[in-house]
Amino acid sequence: MRCWDRIGKVLFFYFLFAHVNDVTIGKTFELQTVSDRKKIEFLFPGIQIQSIQRIQCVKLEKEIRPPIWKEKDHIPFVLFIDGLQNQAYYLYYYSIYKKDITPLVYPGSNSPSDICATSEGDIFVVDPTANLIAHFKLTPEKNILLEKNLISLKTPFRCETDGKDGLYVLSQENKMYIFKKDSSRLLKRDAELEMKINTAIGSEGVVDLTVTREKRLCLLTTHRVIVFLEDGQLLYSYTHTQPYTAIENTFHGDILLLNAREKKITLFSRELYLLDVLDLSPWFQNLPVDITVYEPYGYLAAASPDFGAYFGLGTSLTSYWLELTGHVRSSYFHIHFTLTFPSEVTVVIEDSQYKIKEILIQKHTLMAGPVTLFWDSSLSTKENLFIRISAKALYSLANVDITRIPVSLKN
Repeated sequence: MRCWDRIGKVLFFYFLFAHVNDVTIGKTFELQTVSDRKKIEFLFPGIQIQSIQRIQCVKLEKEIRPPIWKEKDHIPFVLFIDGLQNQAYYLYYYSIYKKDITPLVYPGSNSPSDICATSEGDIFVVDPTANLIAHFKLTPEKNILLEKNLISLKTPFRCETDGKDGLYVLSQENKMYIFKKDSSRLLKRDAELEMKINTAIGSEGVVDLTVTREKRLCLLTTHRVIVFLEDGQLLYSYTHTQPYTAIENTFHGDILLLNAREKKITLFSRELYLLDVLDLSPWFQNLPVDITVYEPYGYLAAASPDFGAYFGLGTSLTSYWLELTGHVRSSYFHIHFTLTFPSEVTVVIEDSQYKIKEILIQKHTLMAGPVTLFWDSSLSTKENLFIRISAKALYSLANVDITRIPVSLKN
């Protein structure tokens, strides 16, 4: 990734810490903030970051957050790899105005290719050239300590954690390595789980990986997205034909895939149901290189060599329609609609004056994907009515989508 001047390009530093003003009505992705050279140099004067290759945001446990933001979930712990300098870094806020971008240095440091962390402050840097994983620990005293034992592993290339106890590593030889903390909080390889996963993927080339908070391992391969349960059982598989380059997940397990070549991000539900596509080309001149999601503040961040932007995770009601069940004079309906992100949903029957006649569900949390509700219209008066569907996005402060479907009931 090229540097257009010192740190200018990247990126994500500004939007990771800006205030979200997500007040849009019914949009899955809403542009919140973009980074440019002026903003970056104002916020981080003198920083010599040249090129971002990988990025990740992590929500830290309260015990290891600085006192100034112990209760502030919207401030993430940021990790990234500088591809030109072959250096791993972390960005840490001690206060609103005091912040550090600090390198993570380890013996044998050569060419780190990825970085990940847990909420408890365990940081892992994988280095395929040095054939090792460097394990750092963020302490309550706000110090970063290199763990005594570096983990030797052949060509580790990509890594991800399950947020707590598990480390998942993909090697350049297309093998998965899985480490779990034992009762002594030491990392031990889970050979049985590794064998299950590696047998399932076979020779199919794995591009990237992500792990949900439910410890579902999601692998992006050249032809599929594969989701495994915690015990290695295959749960879902989705065949694709796109040149996807990165995969991310949200708090509730929604899947996001980056197509760098076409500058698009595709959104799937946790069951791999295609929901929406975000076209980055209006904002990105160069190809995006990575994406990250920070659920506590509800945004998706994307970075390219000379630009960065973040988007609010809202919701949209799509594919809504009524289906009359049974014979033509039946009073039973199925109400169909699709949510593009998890939402708090209310569905009511109302008249033309917006007076509520019947409540089907109220402030009910539903996951992203297709939804079907049952309505017995025989309980309603024979008049022109409307079905009003209101969806409040769970990841957003204010995003709401409202759809009103007319229905005429006749004797």
